[in-house]
Amino acid sequence: MSREALRLVWELDIKVIIQYSLFRLAGVAASQGQPVRAARLWGAVEGMEAYGVHLSPIALSFIDYEGRLSVARSQLGEEAWSAAWAEGKTMPLEQAVEYALSEEEHKPLTLIPVPEQQPQPVADEPTERLTAREQEVTLLVAQGLSNRRIAQELSISEHTVANHVRRILKKLGLRSRAQLSS
Repeated sequence: MSREALRLVWELDIKVIIQYSLFRLAGVAASQGQPVRAARLWGAVEGMEAYGVHLSPIALSFIDYEGRLSVARSQLGEEAWSAAWAEGKTMPLEQAVEYALSEEEHKPLTLIPVPEQQPQPVADEPTERLTAREQEVTLLVAQGLSNRRIAQELSISEHTVANHVRRILKKLGLRSRAQLSS
């Protein structure tokens, strides 16, 4: 699903969602024991900051970014990790998208064992309390999209988006949408 979303937003040239799609695909690669692919894609995400596109800290916390990064980095070693990261960071955006959509490195590595259990978030963390759809809405709100735009992106009604936003703010103990992007 993330690859199809990337194809669509690439055609529409929506840089924020392209970045988010690359970010998600890097997370998928990391969870499938593909640390080189994960490092290159996360590097490409960082390279997109040249476009003025940044993922908010709340977006990073939703997927246990630091935990996944640490596991993938430990599977490669610092030198190999840094090389793959740098390669991704310097990829032109078109090349990064092609790489993300390619079949390259889609099989898990067999030389390095992948831990069977990833660290589980504490029950009080937002990832436990928000549904998958609420997490998607949160990421889009954090990127500054209006309810109308979010509704278009997710193919749902504006009323449904407003309900999601209301529940998200309540669950996270926030007072405004602006707090989601800080």
